[in-house]
Amino acid sequence: KSLPEVLSEIESRKPQIIIHTGNALYGGNTADGILESDMLRQLNIFFPMLKSLNTAVYTIPGDKDYYNGSTDLYSRFTGRKPGYSFNYGSIHFICLSSSGSGESFIDGAQLEWLKNDLNEFRDSNAIFVFAHHQLFPDKKKVKIPESNEELHKLFLEYNVKAVFSGSEKDYSTKMKDSIKY
Repeated sequence: KSLPEVLSEIESRKPQIIIHTGNALYGGNTADGILESDMLRQLNIFFPMLKSLNTAVYTIPGDKDYYNGSTDLYSRFTGRKPGYSFNYGSIHFICLSSSGSGESFIDGAQLEWLKNDLNEFRDSNAIFVFAHHQLFPDKKKVKIPESNEELHKLFLEYNVKAVFSGSEKDYSTKMKDSIKY
């Protein structure tokens, strides 16, 4: 209900780009009573509102944006794969889909794409990574998978400046080696 007001407030600040890090919808599974028509209705509200903005908008699916474990409906509306990249001037932005990967932060196919993308744009003035989930959550009882540490090493190798995520309700920031999370 508050989306028009939120978008108006964001637009009043005249951002050059907007990156939404997920959970735009109330999705789920048919087993939970969520119907495809529920998802389509929400998608038909959310994405036209974004298109009304006078700035470039990029989105990443969060776990609630999935329908029956898939981003197919979401991708149909965005016209993008769940993971993609773009440049703004000499800055390279990488948007990762971290929600459907189970134990790993991203799946194997996306990891291979990421390695190629980082290599291709290694000479960018800055590289920023965006995802729904935190690579290194603040919750003390969460075991960090080794694959997350491997991603961090990859980010260090390609001089990623910062990794942004939007799944946590509370703001947090930390430095790990030279990367701001």
